[in-house]
Amino acid sequence: MSPRGRHTNASGGLNNSVGIFSVAAPAFVSLFVFRRRFFRSRSSSKRKKDNDNDSSSAGNSPNSSVSLSSDVLLEDASTAASLAILEREKEKDVEIYLQFKAFCEDDNNNNNNNKARAAQSNQTNQMSTDESSPPASPIMMGASSSAAVNILPLARFLQEEMCHDEWRGATEHAFVRAMLRHELPKNSMAVYLVQDYRFLDSFSRLLAAVLCNAAVNLQERRFGASFLALILSDENDYFVQSFKALGVPADERTRKKKFPDQPAADAFISAMDDAADNAAQKPHVAVALLLVCEWAYQTWAEEALAVAVKRTEDGMYPLGFSKALPLYVSRWVDLHSGPDFARVVTYFQDLLGAVCFRWSEDEAPTLLAETISTFRATCHLEKGFWDMAWEFAKVSYTRRPPKQ
Repeated sequence: MSPRGRHTNASGGLNNSVGIFSVAAPAFVSLFVFRRRFFRSRSSSKRKKDNDNDSSSAGNSPNSSVSLSSDVLLEDASTAASLAILEREKEKDVEIYLQFKAFCEDDNNNNNNNKARAAQSNQTNQMSTDESSPPASPIMMGASSSAAVNILPLARFLQEEMCHDEWRGATEHAFVRAMLRHELPKNSMAVYLVQDYRFLDSFSRLLAAVLCNAAVNLQERRFGASFLALILSDENDYFVQSFKALGVPADERTRKKKFPDQPAADAFISAMDDAADNAAQKPHVAVALLLVCEWAYQTWAEEALAVAVKRTEDGMYPLGFSKALPLYVSRWVDLHSGPDFARVVTYFQDLLGAVCFRWSEDEAPTLLAETISTFRATCHLEKGFWDMAWEFAKVSYTRRPPKQ
């Protein structure tokens, strides 16, 4: 082959190469651009993934440690605050207990309470010839002997020092005043008595629990059992007769159609049931609840006899009026007044004092606080029950005095 031929071939090869390059160049450029975009996109994705990993793994970073430390500190602070509150409550319980001890010491130094109880005990030791009346409280009878030291004046401390305002709310109410002036419509009195009647079962169960867990001997249980029998006989008979006078059929007393359960009654029933269920562990709570129920009713009934009504052979009359109160009112007053019922109240007062005396020095502040809380809460329940009855009374209350 001649040089020219070789040159020509080379030139032709070059031309061919140029031709190939001219054809392939766009492809190479496209590949270059693709790779650049690919790696740029991959790098961006990697950075984003790394950022996400950094965010998700923040718990392993120093900043996360600070966050976790803050959470721990907040939790510790909350726990410390709760403990501080408990400590303050404990200190307050101790202060009240010391106040109660001072109250007992003053009561003992004055000796007024012991003398009054001794005189009352000497009178009640002469048993009534009426077999239907309950025997004298054995706890109260012991107050005339050296055993009097075992009865602490806790009831008076609760009423006078701890729950004075709540006590007034439980014993002074517009419903009572209207009832004693014969100004209540029959329907409102029926609502009140139906609701009261419905927790008679819970009340009797609570009283039975107290006899089993708070009374410590046969004599104490015998007196309480006599009162329980009175509740299930005389008081139950009162309800039956009153419902007849008020026109409440037997099936309506429990059917709850015409007289649906009221929240105030439900709250009382729940409190009684709870106290009965826990009477073995907390006898002081059970006795305190019963004490408020009986003592509050004695207070307003005796007040009524003193300033609101007069009793004659013909019946009980509101002061200033010549028309006698209906039997469902006068008998309600009679059931919660007089010497026999006074002995019932004294029995629960002394029983609470005896339960309190059995507390150890360490547990006394806490148990006293529970007793105060129960006494106060039961006063609120009593007031709530009056409020409920009064709301029904106001619906048809005319504010007109009874006819002369």
